[in-house]
Amino acid sequence: MLERMDHRGACACDEDTGDGSGVMTSIPYEIYLEYAREANVVLPPLGRFATGIIFIHDRTTTIPDLMQQFSKITEECDLKVSSFESLVRIRFFNKTNLNRTGILKLYK
Repeated sequence: MLERMDHRGACACDEDTGDGSGVMTSIPYEIYLEYAREANVVLPPLGRFATGIIFIHDRTTTIPDLMQQFSKITEECDLKVSSFESLVRIRFFNKTNLNRTGILKLYK
């Protein structure tokens, strides 16, 4: 269930757009399994892996360098990065301001 979480600053003040502070309680395993197969990645059994999205604000470091840094940190935590997947950009219009275009990024 996705809920607004006021304690994290989520307010959806315009009541028309999402606040981005929802919580997903489970990984859609079948969807991840399909994407993993397409990327030639062997996905561990359900419950034996984690998934995440990294938001990069540092424009001075290259993406490969950031991926290498992230992999190093995960290794120090006794974790392994199975794969980094590229993102697809999809343009969408904000209902509140149709003249403004945003970018939504989704995994291929």
